[in-house]
Amino acid sequence: MKYQIFISCFFIFFLSTIVTSQEQTTQPVQLTQLTIEQKADRAVMNSISYMVFGISYAKSQGQTVAQYAEYCARTTAPFYQRFSNQPPIGIIRATHNVLQSDRNYQLEITESTDSTITGRMTLYGVQYINPENPFGGVTVDECYEFYNTFITHLLKSIGMNYSYKLNVEWIEFEIHK
Repeated sequence: MKYQIFISCFFIFFLSTIVTSQEQTTQPVQLTQLTIEQKADRAVMNSISYMVFGISYAKSQGQTVAQYAEYCARTTAPFYQRFSNQPPIGIIRATHNVLQSDRNYQLEITESTDSTITGRMTLYGVQYINPENPFGGVTVDECYEFYNTFITHLLKSIGMNYSYKLNVEWIEFEIHK
């Protein structure tokens, strides 16, 4: 008797599964389509995430933010050697073209000659670093430290000197060739 009840229940379950599966129609899944602005925001957020992941990993390996930034500058330096025979505005134009993907990024040039450029800029992507809850244990100050150390060593590799001062949300800088 138990065997007949089991077989009957199994048969009813099996039959209902077949019937309901045939009644379901397959609908295409609709995915969100981002606007150009949203795509740029996501690209900035992803870029900052990779920087933060790198800093966080370096710290977990006993390295400082400065050591990691120097490593990144050494790794990147061969690509930027083409700017070594140009005035400082050349490297500024190249980096500015990349950094503009952040709608909050600002760059102001106050003086430019063949050998010197002076200006101020905001840190790319800083709005995605939460000061109250640092992502990956990386603070806003460490992001500024990474950027300025990276740029110092990168520019040094192409024969330029970089000096800077942090002024609230601005990096006031000067590049000399």
